[in-house]
Amino acid sequence: MKTFFRPLFLWLAIVSLVSPLVAQSVSKLELEKSSALNVWEKVAITPDMISSTGELLVPTSGSQQFYRMKVRLLQAPTITSPPPATTGIEEGESVTFTVGSQGVGVAYQWYLGQSGDTSQPIQGATSPTYNTGALAADTSYWVKVTNDAGSINSETVAVTINRPPSVASQPTSQSIYSGNTATLTVSATGSAPFTYQWYRGNLGATTAPVGTNSPTFTTPVLAVTTNYWVKITNAFGEIQSNSVTVSMIPTDMVFIPQGAYTMGDSLDGIHDATTTRTVTMDAFSIGKYEITKTKWAEVRTWALSNGYTEISEGRIWSPENYPVSEITWYDAVKWCNARSQMEGLMPVYYTDNNQTTIYKTGNLNVTNDQVKWSANGYRLPTEAEWEKAARGGLTGKRFPLGDTISHTQAHYIGSRTNYTYDYSGRNGYNPIYDGIPSPVGAFSPNGYGIYGMAGNMEEWCWDWYGAYAAGSQTNPLGAGTGVDRVLRGGSFTFQAPGVRVASRRASSPTSSVYHAGFRVVSSSVP
Repeated sequence: MKTFFRPLFLWLAIVSLVSPLVAQSVSKLELEKSSALNVWEKVAITPDMISSTGELLVPTSGSQQFYRMKVRLLQAPTITSPPPATTGIEEGESVTFTVGSQGVGVAYQWYLGQSGDTSQPIQGATSPTYNTGALAADTSYWVKVTNDAGSINSETVAVTINRPPSVASQPTSQSIYSGNTATLTVSATGSAPFTYQWYRGNLGATTAPVGTNSPTFTTPVLAVTTNYWVKITNAFGEIQSNSVTVSMIPTDMVFIPQGAYTMGDSLDGIHDATTTRTVTMDAFSIGKYEITKTKWAEVRTWALSNGYTEISEGRIWSPENYPVSEITWYDAVKWCNARSQMEGLMPVYYTDNNQTTIYKTGNLNVTNDQVKWSANGYRLPTEAEWEKAARGGLTGKRFPLGDTISHTQAHYIGSRTNYTYDYSGRNGYNPIYDGIPSPVGAFSPNGYGIYGMAGNMEEWCWDWYGAYAAGSQTNPLGAGTGVDRVLRGGSFTFQAPGVRVASRRASSPTSSVYHAGFRVVSSSVP
């Protein structure tokens, strides 16, 4: 015998009446039976108890049984005490979070990430309390609280590591022409927010604060070399940047742009000028003029009072703007270091591969590895730098101003009868200066604005004299070893072939002749 219970549609009607009574709640129906009054046990409702017409069919035994249906209202959980929104800790520490909630039959699941993102559940984190374990990075957490009536997400909990500032990228030294500004930038890591205070002067000197609270600082218009640094502060400490130098490129220096050119000359089969190759150069600055005797004497005086030795006086020409001569290659290299230090720049030449001991004394064959090529100080040009500068932007020409030369363009010995490209009009010295050098700047500059790259004075270069390397080159430094160093440009004692831009001559670095001087270059560019 089967006893029929209320139809299922009546059950659903009861649910529809009860559910709206409580916000965020559901109705839960339970069936109970009893064979004795007030002694009840739950009955599981299974699919086979539902008839095809939607009625609930309750099987009975031979004895009298009573059934009843209970309706329970379940409310979705609420969070009564959320975990804190942010927490700051020291690196390696842990944090314990606790969430308080209300609701029947609630369960918990903690997640990594932002609230609502369930892609990173934390295994085993299923209680109202969660301990992060030791942390080394900023991390976010949240928890979902769930029961049969629904769920609720906590807000995101951000755990930050309390880190003092550190410098991620230092400001860098710059070179500018007098009358311009420089922009310096620093970046920091650590716990934000940061404050920035820039200072003018040596590192640690706080008597001259400049700029605003910003990681970027633009200097005022500068006319002298100036040092700057910045202090970075947050709630947990402070740090100082490196000191950087904004150096002035002298007005007697010329900027040579980055790019490739054809080095060498194949026009007339001249010895040492017939090998051509494509050379790509970084940008650099080079002196407009050969170093004058006046400038040589000024720096030499400073050098001999500041630890430098064995720098010769050089030949005395007059007036003051005549080029210095009778100096050795070693003299020129030490003089470059001395001028760098005298002007507050980084020297280029050192006595060790670690580039820690400045070359100041003796005749030392400094190697390529002992040269700080990126320094902002002065140095001799490499052969490749010298020739690129001498060509003035022209391609495939014999001379700085073109394929011909004359006494109105350069100081050299004319030989019109021997060379068709010599337009001097006479044999012998330039008629204006005869057997002495001309003052710097006496003739027209080339396309880069550089004076005296043909004739007047031979000019020392960095390279050992040797055969060119085959094929295209980038920033070539010449042979690694040798006996002689390279002289370029020819002199007032040379005929036209010797003052071509591709002409080379070898000379011992200890030699000093009355027609050899030099000009300087710098890796610093505006």
